[in-house]
Amino acid sequence: HAVGWGSLAFTFWGLLLASVLYSLPFVVQPLQAGFASLDTSILDVAATLRASPFDRFKTVVIPLCRPAFITATVMGFAHTVGEFGVILMVGGNIEGETRVLSVLLPAAVYVLAVQFIGLYIASALYIALFMVILGKFSWIKSIGIALCVNVLFFLMFEVWFKVPLFKGAYNMLDFLGY
Repeated sequence: HAVGWGSLAFTFWGLLLASVLYSLPFVVQPLQAGFASLDTSILDVAATLRASPFDRFKTVVIPLCRPAFITATVMGFAHTVGEFGVILMVGGNIEGETRVLSVLLPAAVYVLAVQFIGLYIASALYIALFMVILGKFSWIKSIGIALCVNVLFFLMFEVWFKVPLFKGAYNMLDFLGY
């Protein structure tokens, strides 16, 4: 309130400001290293050719520091997507206002893990069966037998435990509100 912006808590602008401040070191450090590695004699040559400071920056510094700009962009983006605590503290998880990717990703992973636990079990049994059968049959026969057993296990898992393995993606979208 003191700066005249109103309350920044639980708003998009507060979330944006907190994310920028939190990720700023991950952007500044690669840029600082890129600028420090720049040879100043190149800038002196551009100055003797009567290039303005802006022209020197635009035509000399930016092309030579392109790897630093790319690194800063990737690190800033990855850190912003991966941050979780600041997002929940400042923005919360308000649908349509402050719900962002870094909050949705853990929820989606949890829902997928719960929905596809049968898939993990079936895959483990498939690999075990494939290894056991491999010694007795040819490659083609052992793969065919393992695939048939895997499909049968999927169907039995759905019938016995009433878990729709093949509808997990739709259930995840319903859970997330889409």
